Amino acid sequence: QLSKLIQPLVQERVGKKVTTSSITMAISRIQVAILPKGIPHKLLVNDVSIKNNLCSLTYYNTQKNQDNISRLQIHCQNQDKFFARSDSNKEIGVILNQDFTSKLKDFELAKPKHVQKNIGAVIVSIPEDYLELKGMFQYFIQKVTMQNINIYEIGSTYTELIIYIAEEDLSLAANTFLNLQS
Repeated sequence: QLSKLIQPLVQERVGKKVTTSSITMAISRIQVAILPKGIPHKLLVNDVSIKNNLCSLTYYNTQKNQDNISRLQIHCQNQDKFFARSDSNKEIGVILNQDFTSKLKDFELAKPKHVQKNIGAVIVSIPEDYLELKGMFQYFIQKVTMQNINIYEIGSTYTELIIYIAEEDLSLAANTFLNLQS
């Protein structure tokens, strides 16, 4: 089945006709080399936690927005409230407690490019041993998407994967990861 599926891609890549039997033979040869490096059948997680009542805001990446968002971040940290920030070339993503959106004017922030309310976060603590596994993040993300859960954003630290989803899907996603807890 796989050979038939990838046959057009292989033929385009090598620039000539290729039979499905030759593809099958090639796959069986490389399978031996790939399997020891692949992901085990089931990966376990150390811990699972959730955050709800969050809001995602996207701003244009300007110096003024950077400065004002930094002030907002300090304020949220002083209040012991959830705050996550992600900077790219053109945008700054901010995820914070939805209750703080009413205070955004106090920080002289420009109008957000995009606002996504009613989101939550599933925070999955991953064993350090997994960090060298190729496809490890994909494994955990697939666990969520196979539950028909839309992922709004993803963040990570050294041993944590943070998946931002609709608040209504938090329970299902958390239970998906709790079933993987060691």
